[in-house]
Amino acid sequence: MDPLTILLQQMKGSDGGYVSLDIEQQQQIWRIAELLISLELFDRQGGVEQLEAVEIARGQPVIAYILATRLTEPDVALRGRIARLMDDMLCQGNSQVQATLRYQLGQMRTQQVIALLQVVIADPTLQHPASRLLKECSFAGTHLAEIMLDRDVPVSLRKLAVQYIGQIGFLDAMPALERAMNRLISRAPNQRVLPGMPADILDEELGLLPLVKEAITELKAP
Repeated sequence: MDPLTILLQQMKGSDGGYVSLDIEQQQQIWRIAELLISLELFDRQGGVEQLEAVEIARGQPVIAYILATRLTEPDVALRGRIARLMDDMLCQGNSQVQATLRYQLGQMRTQQVIALLQVVIADPTLQHPASRLLKECSFAGTHLAEIMLDRDVPVSLRKLAVQYIGQIGFLDAMPALERAMNRLISRAPNQRVLPGMPADILDEELGLLPLVKEAITELKAP
């Protein structure tokens, strides 16, 4: 028997125990896995749609692993659906699915964190699901601080990074917050308004200052 067949036959049920899947279920779950990693957007959309509809597939650690690798899905709307699915599986999945997701989320780097922030900007209803995913990464505070300080990152993402630092309570980001606050305060009096310059581009980065101050206050709260 080939390793892939063994893997499929040993997939977990929703109660956390081993279940015997019939051939049709095995083929359906394997097809979802193939679609999720397809190079074609239409296929990946189909894979996510099927995964949303097939409960037994959401109970498989191998599917959870594949889904976690799609956090940098190029299509932002589809990435948002993936993030929502991961949150649902993290909250309601069996212990093996939860353990798989927690391990993979714990390995997130700055690229994956930016990808999560982008889906929240695109769909604000994902703010809480994204927060729960970020909480599973002990290094997320460091990544969020890097995003906050990176002037090449859109200010909207930097603001969201600051908000998550304060809301989730990433204390390791405090030094970066304080540096950012001091730099922004030193710049504020020097802001110049040029004739005809639209108000929304006077110095958008200064809009970070009140959020940084708020995050510092949240982190210092008992």
